Amino acid sequence: MRKLVLLFALTACSINHRTDQLACERQNDCDRGQTCSDGFCLTVGNPDDGPGPDPDGGPRPDSFSCPAQCTSCQLASMTCTVDCGQSPATCQLPINCPPGFNCNILCTRNEGCETINCTQGESCNIQCKGNGTCDNVTCGAGKCNVECTGAMACRGVDCHQSCACDVACGNNATCLNVSCPGEPLQCSGFGLDRCSSDDDGCNTCE
Repeated sequence: MRKLVLLFALTACSINHRTDQLACERQNDCDRGQTCSDGFCLTVGNPDDGPGPDPDGGPRPDSFSCPAQCTSCQLASMTCTVDCGQSPATCQLPINCPPGFNCNILCTRNEGCETINCTQGESCNIQCKGNGTCDNVTCGAGKCNVECTGAMACRGVDCHQSCACDVACGNNATCLNVSCPGEPLQCSGFGLDRCSSDDDGCNTCE
């Protein structure tokens, strides 16, 4: 009987809890296939591959996984980062900000981020630094900030539904088709290739 009790105790101690070995301060602290979230390295993947539900009915603390296209995320702030420098293959596909997330999208690879859809996201901050990036950007109802500094970047940005939109185009960017909130030219900052939330009536976010 004592051997059985001892065996049960040892088995119980093997349950996977968060430890200092999983602690992280930055993404580079984690192994491949993991993401740094809330100070711990968590496995990125299908939630069905993770631990089962808690006996009390709620999800286990370690069961959260980042949405597939996020190279890193923070659950507390519902922030998703898509960094083309970390995952070039991700940015060769259409990028969709996950529902309810605040997305930071870093388009640093040339000819990447051709299509970006933020209509389901809470907000989007997009940096189009690579040449020929951000051909087709569609913002949602939340805040949207698009910074276009790459050569021939931002051939199309539509943020007319956003409660506040800022589109800034560098000297080398294209910005041919920029649609701002409000009436025509109301939130364009008196320019045809930009949007500004600083103008009167151009920031209606709560």
